Amino acid sequence: MNSGPGLNLDRKAMGPELKWRRLSKAAAGPLRLVSLLINVYLLFFFSGCAKEVPIYEPADLPVSLVVARLEQRQNHLFSFRAVGTIRVQGGKQRWSGKAFLLSEFPDSLRLEVVGLFGNPLLYAVSDGHQFTIWEPGRKHAYQGLASSGTLARLIKFPLQDREALLLLAGIVPPWHQVQAKLFRLSDDESFMLQLENKPARLRQRIWLEGEDLIVTRIERVQGNEGKFEAKFSDFVSIDGSFYPRSIVMEGGQAHLSIRYQQFAINEDLDASVFHLALPEGIEIVPR
Repeated sequence: MNSGPGLNLDRKAMGPELKWRRLSKAAAGPLRLVSLLINVYLLFFFSGCAKEVPIYEPADLPVSLVVARLEQRQNHLFSFRAVGTIRVQGGKQRWSGKAFLLSEFPDSLRLEVVGLFGNPLLYAVSDGHQFTIWEPGRKHAYQGLASSGTLARLIKFPLQDREALLLLAGIVPPWHQVQAKLFRLSDDESFMLQLENKPARLRQRIWLEGEDLIVTRIERVQGNEGKFEAKFSDFVSIDGSFYPRSIVMEGGQAHLSIRYQQFAINEDLDASVFHLALPEGIEIVPR
């Protein structure tokens, strides 16, 4: 008889727990549905964020034809003049402004950079033999032999002057003793030309678009180390060839971006523009 009240007390004690279990069971269905919807959303979200890997297939276009077109562009350009905006980061160099660029191939150049208020920030000049770099406001200028690359010394870019100047015009730099292979991107009317020098462990890849074989990107790798990458966009047609108005280059410690407002090619340039007359009192520091 004493078990009755005890049993009633246990039922009263168990009442809230039993009620909670019933509620939990009733809520389990909607919770599972919400969890399923969240997982499906995350699956689609990350699938959309996944980077699409391009598929390269052997191209039916003769590789010799593509190589000949690129070599023709190299040989066609003997000078260019440009005005635009420039931004550079390289080593300790950090500067940006309006750029005035003159170039005569193979390796003569003059670069002037002006600040926001028209104040000169930089002069870099080379006649192919000697370079001079001077930042107005400093009491010294740097001079040395141009053989190692003026732009390389200026912004730590791993390029010779001719290579750098061609890239600044959207032209593929020259290559030597390479095996050439051409691939077509399966989903687009685009090509990728691979130039490889196996003894030097050097590989250069060039992305081209359309019937005109417009160069949109160049990448150079030596061994497992990337030497530089250049991307080109917003093209203008001049004398049957396409030149980019926007250039972004990365390599080593350097980043360079240029946006051209004016671009002209193959003008006769006076050789004197590739010499810089320094003000009196400027100390020359050999480099």
